[in-house]
Amino acid sequence: MKIFKSQVKTLIEHKDFDKLKQLLSHNPNLVNEGITIPYDLFCRTKAHPLHRICDGVFAGKITDNEAVNLAKILLTCGADIDGDKARDGGTPLLAAASLHAEQVGIFYIDNGADVHHIYKGDGASALHWASFCGLDKLVSRLIKANAEIDVQDSEHISTP
Repeated sequence: MKIFKSQVKTLIEHKDFDKLKQLLSHNPNLVNEGITIPYDLFCRTKAHPLHRICDGVFAGKITDNEAVNLAKILLTCGADIDGDKARDGGTPLLAAASLHAEQVGIFYIDNGADVHHIYKGDGASALHWASFCGLDKLVSRLIKANAEIDVQDSEHISTP
């Protein structure tokens, strides 16, 4: 199983859409397994693959459009749109908003991502992050999806 996990990581890094789809269709249990993709030094812990592709956008290794295509494959193969939410982690939507992956965030919302999730670490929502990062299209889409605009985060005690 470890070999397959490393293959998922490698296929995402190399943007090999066809091989990723083939691997995950034969091994769907891997689609929600945490992976590391060390695009730089800050991202060495395991996180959901839908989160890690946002890291790739932030690092400039994956375009927003390539990330959306990778996300489509992951979701088609059974990825949980809310990623590590059940383990009290951040969601892929939070990752997209905080890592400047605007089109990916919109794609996640269009595919049922929880726009109301608040990250326990700082009390911030995807709307907080999208606002802070200046992602106007994502902010508009979050508001259209009824994300709460008056919730204060716990770190800055501010609303989006």
